[in-house]
Amino acid sequence: MKKVSLLSMTAAFAVGSVAAAQGNAFLGFDGIIGNYNDGVSDYTIIEMFAVYDAGSGTITGLNTFEMDVFTSDGLGFNQSDTAFGTGGSFNPASTVDIPGFANSLIDSYVAMGAGAVALDPGFGDGSGTTVPSGAGWYNGNPAVPATASPFTGEVDGLNGVGIRLGQFVVDSQRVVGDWTFTFSGQMGSSDSSGEVFFGSDSFVYAVPAPGALALLGLGGLVARRRRA
Repeated sequence: MKKVSLLSMTAAFAVGSVAAAQGNAFLGFDGIIGNYNDGVSDYTIIEMFAVYDAGSGTITGLNTFEMDVFTSDGLGFNQSDTAFGTGGSFNPASTVDIPGFANSLIDSYVAMGAGAVALDPGFGDGSGTTVPSGAGWYNGNPAVPATASPFTGEVDGLNGVGIRLGQFVVDSQRVVGDWTFTFSGQMGSSDSSGEVFFGSDSFVYAVPAPGALALLGLGGLVARRRRA
C-alpha cells in the first residue's frame, strides 16, 4: 500500500508510506508534527506511532526491529537530556526537564507506549544524535504492557488505535527544500488472545515541492492513496 498526502502550504507532508502487514491488524506507521520555540531556536517535532485497526481488540506493542530512522541531510536529531557527556541519548530514561539544561519537548528518544524501554544490542547504549541502521527497541517492563489507545493520524491519516514509538526533533531551519525524515522497519505486537504478529512499514515525511504548493493553492487539501 502506498500513500501520498499533501497537507498545507506551510506544513510538510508524507511523500510515501508503504505498509505490509500480511492481513493482521497493523496498518502502518504514522506521525504527528509539532513545532516549538525555546526562545532561541525553532524546532520541528515528529512523534511516531504504530497504528492498528480499531476493531481488532486489545493490541499490545512488543518491539521494533530492523529500524532505519534518519534524515536526508544526515545531521541526526536534537538532544536535550541528562546524557550530555555522550552527546545525548535516545533512551527515554535520560529525558527529564531541568530548566536551562534539559527540555523534554526538544529531546529525541524512542518509546514503546508510555512505559519503560530497553534497547536492542544493535542500538548500543543509545547515545548520540543518530539511530544506528538496523537498531530496535522493546518494552523494558512487560508487567506494564504498552497497550494501543485511540489514535487519529496526521501525516498519512491512519486512524484506529496507536502506540507511541518515539519523538524525533530537528532544528526547523533544516526542514526546507528536499529534506526528508524516514522511519522504516518492523513492528512486533500481540492481540487480545496473546498471539504475536508482525508488520512492516516505511514512512517518509518531506517538505512540499513548489509544484505541490501550487496544487495546494489551487485545490486545497489533496490526499491520494494507491494500493499495490
